[in-house]
Amino acid sequence: RAQERDPQFGLYHRNIWILKPVCGLRGKGIVVESDLTRIHRCAAPGGGAATATFIAQKYIENPLLIGGNRKHDIRQWVLVTSVNPLTIWFFTECYIRVAANEYSLDNLGDRFKHLTHTIIMCHHPNFDPDDEYWRCQWDLATYQGLLRSAFGYDAWTEKVLPSIKRIVIASLLSVQESFARHESSRCCFQVFGYDFFVDADLNVWLLEVNDIPMMHASGPVTERLCDAMLKDALGVALDAPGARPRASGPRFEPLYQGARVPKQVFTGTRPLLLQGRALARPAAAQVCPLADSKELQQVFAARRDQELQRLVERRRRREEQQREEKERKARLRNALASRMLRREAS
Repeated sequence: RAQERDPQFGLYHRNIWILKPVCGLRGKGIVVESDLTRIHRCAAPGGGAATATFIAQKYIENPLLIGGNRKHDIRQWVLVTSVNPLTIWFFTECYIRVAANEYSLDNLGDRFKHLTHTIIMCHHPNFDPDDEYWRCQWDLATYQGLLRSAFGYDAWTEKVLPSIKRIVIASLLSVQESFARHESSRCCFQVFGYDFFVDADLNVWLLEVNDIPMMHASGPVTERLCDAMLKDALGVALDAPGARPRASGPRFEPLYQGARVPKQVFTGTRPLLLQGRALARPAAAQVCPLADSKELQQVFAARRDQELQRLVERRRRREEQQREEKERKARLRNALASRMLRREAS
């Protein structure tokens, strides 16, 4: 029942979060953390990045592991050729980005374990674009075959791909109005790089949408796809309808075309009427300010003393437990030695 109410219910195990700089590229400045104090310290001005603004996302702790228990995500290209009417094209072949190290939660600072950016994996000491394992990239056919063998049916076609397409349409519909505000939106197109994550239950999660996706070929997989995608995107955007050549390999296919939304123009011929009741301003909470900075320092000092006392008490209990455990093991060794001596004597 909890899973039905909250689709993210299965994501909470250790309450780990991932922080991303808003204007960051290629995985720079990304932090994975579970301690609230360290999260605040990292995101505060003068902390992790002096003036950066961070987005905090729930870290998905139950990923679908592939290729030697490694994390992965899916890079999917999407082309928008019009925002009114909203026209979306979907590239028929995505590629899979795989982490270099095996997944575990024992070291949140290991970027080769928790991130999948190709630009980061290139710095792994074992990275090799010609090696199927260490290139850290899969093509769609390999990924689709793994899902079929792992789940007993074509999970990509029947579950993962439909979820990806639904998310793409919903995400672009949510920003259609803001895109359409600019006059230049009527004569431009945009290629987006969508990053999707698949968890152990085959649920698909949108990680982020890149408006400047990297087109640098870093191995055989992207070398084959990047040029084909760019060539076909220009064909879709610039060729006349029906003049675009039919490509034999991966290509953009129509995904969604909405209705044209007429622009509302206010002529001023009709009076503007407002009906309703004014909202009551909520009563301001009564806050008792501290008398002066000296009193504030006393409060902080008392709080610090309490925290130190708790730490001391916690350490004392831990040492006491360790001492009791040593005594118990010593008693067991003595009992075992006495038993063996009696056995030898008899």
